[in-house]
Amino acid sequence: MTPPGEPPRASPPGWGPYACPCCKLLTLEARGQFQICAECSWEDDGQDDPNADEVWGGPNGADSLTDARRRYTMPEQTPRAVADNGRIQSDTINGTYEASQRVLDDLQSVGVSCDDVVRVLEDEGIAKFTASGNELFEQLDAELQAKRPADWRAGHRPARPEGNQRLPGPHW
Repeated sequence: MTPPGEPPRASPPGWGPYACPCCKLLTLEARGQFQICAECSWEDDGQDDPNADEVWGGPNGADSLTDARRRYTMPEQTPRAVADNGRIQSDTINGTYEASQRVLDDLQSVGVSCDDVVRVLEDEGIAKFTASGNELFEQLDAELQAKRPADWRAGHRPARPEGNQRLPGPHW
């Protein structure tokens, strides 16, 4: 929202809701107005992605936006469990290409096609996501239908004004 080195710009109230820069949920009535997000407790001082690693002090103290996001998405027990039981290695990617390729070659030699595995995982994932989404939409539709007046449920809708214009009022 605000380029590094510039003072935060506020977004106008009444145009929201706006997404919290920390949890990304639509919890703010305006941006940069020092509102506290009800979900993650980040106080919106206008900090955004371009400067998320900077510690601005102020209402969020010694936390950068990146620190707050990490804390919001990671259960509090996780860092403690890693500190108590974990073994932290620095770089586990670079220098492992040959060993990784041998594992893939070994799988291929016993008839496991990584392309097939990826395809099956994608297909199953999409099918489960779609089924879950359809179930959610059906539940929402049932709740919406239950809240509508009986004449709406029976298929009778109020007539539009002459000329098929929209009814007055907000249109979402």
